[in-house]
Parts: sequence; C-alpha cells; structure tokens
Amino acid sequence: EAPEPPPTTDKKGKAKPDKRGDSKSSEGSGPLLRVPAGTEIPAFSATCADAEGECCPFESGRVVQLLLRTRAPKEPVDKKKGKKGDPPPPDAPPPAVLNELRLGAASSAEGSVTFQGSIVPEDLEPTSYEGQYELAFVDETPDHPILKFSSLPEEGLPTLELVVYPPPPPPAEAVRSP
Repeated sequence: EAPEPPPTTDKKGKAKPDKRGDSKSSEGSGPLLRVPAGTEIPAFSATCADAEGECCPFESGRVVQLLLRTRAPKEPVDKKKGKKGDPPPPDAPPPAVLNELRLGAASSAEGSVTFQGSIVPEDLEPTSYEGQYELAFVDETPDHPILKFSSLPEEGLPTLELVVYPPPPPPAEAVRSP
C-alpha cells in the first residue's frame, strides 16, 4: 500500500497539518500525523486527564518529554495457524523499539502541555511500513519538595503515529537578469 502524498509546506518550510490530522491510523491505534523530514512538527497540545478522561486543571509543573521512536515491523500473521479472517490477538505486545530520539520537553500548565518547535530530523528515512515511527510522551518530572507528583507509568501515556515523507526540495534561488 503506497503512502499518501506528503503534506504541503508553508513559505517558511514548516509542515502544514494534514487535513485529517485527527484521523485514526488504519488500525485505529491513535491519531496520525504526516510530516516531511527536516520540517517542524506543527505545535500541538496534550491534555492531562484523570482516570475518567476529564481534564485536570490543577495539573501544572509536570515535565513531559516528547520522544521520536522507531519501531520494528509487526510480525506477519501466520495464516496456517488461524482461520481466514481471524483478527490478530488484541493483547499482542507492540513491536520492539529500535531507536529513541528526544525531540523536546514541555511543562504542564492548567492541565495542558504544549509542544512547539520540535523538528523531525532531516536524515530520517521516509516511512516504509505502518507503525514505523511514533511520538511518545514520557513523564520526566524531577522530585520537588513542594510539588509532590506521582510518576506516570509510561505504558499509560498516549502515542501519536508519525508518517515521515522525504524532505521538501530546497527553495529555488531567484534568477537574476543582467
């Protein structure tokens, strides 16, 4: 299955969000973001939510890192073992993490964490299989004598699937006439 065409970029070379930025990946694992290599990820916010999914406006001062993870390809399903049309087991573990790169960090303020200025490395290979890249959030809040935060388990934090396209071509230089 061929990837969709890359998103357009603005005059400054920043990626414009995909029109379906809130769409789900084909497996429904989470939101999908499409960005060319070497461009800035559009600013976005994550909401700190409680167990019921409600925003926690009192959540301020937590430090959250944004990681770019490269995952191994998913194991192919052995068609001989199951019947045709059998879905993969829902509790299958995610593919192994091959690489992690820190893209940035932000602090929570009134229940929201906003990430700005994170750039996808220019030398990152374009996506060649589903689930190859993901943006992951990791709680890195240091111990503080006044702010007593409970550490958030990494398994409970969301991820955002990332589709990487080749970098945009360099801007054409203006031709000067003599």
